[in-house]
Amino acid sequence: MKIYISADFEGATGVTTLKHTLAARGAEFERSRVFWVDDINAMIEGALEAGAREFLVNEAHAEMTYMLPERLRPEARYIQGHIKPDFHMCGIDETFDAAFLFTHSGAGSGEKGVLSHTYVRDFYNVRLNGQLVGEMHMNALLAGTYRVPVALVVGDAQTCEEAKEFLGEVTCVATMEGIDRFAAMHLVPRETKRRIHDGAKTALGSLSRYRPKTLASPYTLEIDFTEVTMATIASFIPGVTRLGSRTISVTHEDYRTLYNFSLVLQLLTRGAYVKDV
Repeated sequence: MKIYISADFEGATGVTTLKHTLAARGAEFERSRVFWVDDINAMIEGALEAGAREFLVNEAHAEMTYMLPERLRPEARYIQGHIKPDFHMCGIDETFDAAFLFTHSGAGSGEKGVLSHTYVRDFYNVRLNGQLVGEMHMNALLAGTYRVPVALVVGDAQTCEEAKEFLGEVTCVATMEGIDRFAAMHLVPRETKRRIHDGAKTALGSLSRYRPKTLASPYTLEIDFTEVTMATIASFIPGVTRLGSRTISVTHEDYRTLYNFSLVLQLLTRGAYVKDV
């Protein structure tokens, strides 16, 4: 078996606040990134016991250069860097038997989603064909365009609820239970790793029960920005429709094109919006 892993940072053992996920925050970040890679290794180790032999790990957090390759299992290849095709799902193709998503809940999806957001803080809410979605939903659908099913989702309890509702048949491992967006009840690292390991092994025990997630074309993406000016900037792009002061929409027949267009919007609104005029 050949397994694809999209590895975001939120949802990892002990991660609760921004200081755990941002390099500028120092010692807390350095400790958290060790926990994170150990969690990724637990996925790989469980999958190895289930018969998997090839792994591609795509780093999917912030600048996407935070993973510690010297700690990563030698069976894995890995992708780092922020500007890349298919973004959180870079490198996935039809040759993979299953995808594992290390992820988090989306913005607006519940008050107990730890560090909940969709891509960037400049996006308040994102809807696809009228349904509120987060990164887990968007990434699972991109895997589906390559006919790859999502077999395992790892994150907080809110993320697991969203995954089961959206994907139906999927194995989920909750690493924590949110109390607020910046507070959670955690498992100790030894227990988190055990559950992730066992979850990965269980997920691959019967791959036939999973189905690639797809939606009918065309696809309409709506984004509510946090600031009016972000919607103004986005509306200058041909094909983008402004629906309100902070909301735009764009429709395309090809989901992968729309998925990558969301990255363009992230970069454009963050880079071109001057907050201190």
